Amino acid sequence: MFILKPYPWVKVRLTFYKQTVYQTTEYDGFFKFEWEAMESVSAGWHPVRIEALSDHGEVLAESTGQIYVPHVTQYAFISDIDDTIMISHSATIGRRLRELFIKNPHTRKTFPGVASHYNLLALSHTDAEHPNPFFLCFQQRMEFI
Repeated sequence: MFILKPYPWVKVRLTFYKQTVYQTTEYDGFFKFEWEAMESVSAGWHPVRIEALSDHGEVLAESTGQIYVPHVTQYAFISDIDDTIMISHSATIGRRLRELFIKNPHTRKTFPGVASHYNLLALSHTDAEHPNPFFLCFQQRMEFI
């Protein structure tokens, strides 16, 4: 839907509280950060800042976001959305393309009972104050229009 130009091998800086971590985008503009916080971090949402840097250290692009630190629980669930939560027909190329190009993304359907199922998983062997966390798999790519 968008024509974007990914930028490979760009230096990226992440700021998390008083901690700074550097990374470089891959050949396709994707990047990821893995680090351990220097101090104890409470469960919940925490601010983070990402900046793309020039070769001279000038900020080319910046964005802010939030990182979720889950409560310590017995389980954590990692999932994507297609054919796990949303019906996307990913096993059948024709139906998958129809879903992608013809249907409105706002009218996509979930599997029957999926919300109830995930609520039960969230509360499995824990309580409502400390639900099991869910993580959606995706990658971030640094792109400039």
